[in-house]
Order: sequence, then structure tokens, then C-alpha cells
Amino acid sequence: MKLINGSFSKSVCPELFNTTISSNGNSTTDNGRARLLWGSWSDYPKQIVDTPNGPQEFAVVGERLYSQHAVARMQPSGQRYTSGPPAEGTAPPLTGNLQPYVNSPGIQTFDGNQNIRGRSISPSFVEDIIQNTKALKQSNGNWNYRSGNLQVILSPDKKRVITVLDIH
Repeated sequence: MKLINGSFSKSVCPELFNTTISSNGNSTTDNGRARLLWGSWSDYPKQIVDTPNGPQEFAVVGERLYSQHAVARMQPSGQRYTSGPPAEGTAPPLTGNLQPYVNSPGIQTFDGNQNIRGRSISPSFVEDIIQNTKALKQSNGNWNYRSGNLQVILSPDKKRVITVLDIH
């Protein structure tokens, strides 16, 4: 991609100019394929749902609801080229200073309770796992979808993504 006068050039990167964002978190391209917006918590419309733990706010991503924790887990990790904290010091936490993520490398995102590092997992990949793997019901009623080292936990009604785990 090339910046021309502070903006992207349509001739260099036409896909940026043929994309529209809908109000439900979908991104559609000119060829008709729907892709889910991979954004941060503030990028998505919100919906409050009564849960067993009381009212909770969820991000609307496509046709599914995602907890703030799940959205934070999907964020870029910032770990692609890093080998640790920068030599000149450590980045300050975004909000709070809870362990184990204080003074650790990578991008930290507040999940509503604490800072966590993202796992670089797109919502489209999460949906692919949900659509193409067999779910196992957990003892608490939640549904566990697993593909390789990724695990997606859905609420008992399968409408809310509770968390996304990267299991090594």
C-alpha cells in the first residue's frame, strides 16, 4: 500500500475503496463476499443482554454477540517481530497495572477487568471454527469449539462468544 498526500491511492489499493462497513459489524467488498470487521471494542455496535451474571454489554459482530473479553483476545498481539520489552524501557499499561501483563511485550488491551495481550485471531476465523467444527457441551452449559490450538467458547444459546483461547 502506498500513501499519496497522506491517504491511500485508489490505484495502488483499490480494495480499500470498494469496502463499506454496515451497522452490524460486517464488511462487504464489491465482489459480494461478506467479511467480518476485525476491529477493537469501540468499533462495534453494542447490545446489552441479561445473562446469568446480570446485564452485560456485548459487541455485535456479524450475527453474533462477542464479550469485551473475546474482542480483546482477538486483537493483534504485537508479537510478530518482538523478542521482548524495548531496550529503553517498558510500555506503560493501558488501564490498571495487573499482572501478568505489566511490563511484558506486545499490545495490551483492556478486557473490562484487566489488561490482556491479543492473540491475532480474526472474527472471520472464529466464525469458521464455529461453523466447521463439532461443539462439545461443557458442564456449565457453554459450548466448546476447537480447531487445532484455537478454542472458542459460546454461551449455552450459542449466540454469544464468551472467550477465544489459544492453547499451546
